[in-house]
Amino acid sequence: MKLTMMAWTAIAALSVSLVSTSAVAGNSLCTRSATNGYRACVYVDANWVGMFKYKWEGSGLTNVSNGDNDVMTSWENPSRTRNGAWYEDASGGGACHNMLAQRESSYVGWLSNDTMSSWRMNDAC
Repeated sequence: MKLTMMAWTAIAALSVSLVSTSAVAGNSLCTRSATNGYRACVYVDANWVGMFKYKWEGSGLTNVSNGDNDVMTSWENPSRTRNGAWYEDASGGGACHNMLAQRESSYVGWLSNDTMSSWRMNDAC
């Protein structure tokens, strides 16, 4: 079945990441530590439900564990200065998605949902 340009535009609009300009997800899981600074958090479901990983600002690239591979749907980065990024493949491979400082995404979008395999909190894409 061929999709018209209008249909592709609608699909793209639905898959666009919903990113807000302040990291206030309404929970206390992704907090600041007096000794380690801020941490970014990733969640299994939309709207910051089911936190499964966090990473302190300044942390380098790591792969997610096998059980957590390809399950991320939303994220938040309350850091005031440190950008981060997540990747669709292990070891920083594949498409790169920014996790900018003081930003959050309640839903990463249809095309990017459940694709995170590695991430870092020491630089953006």
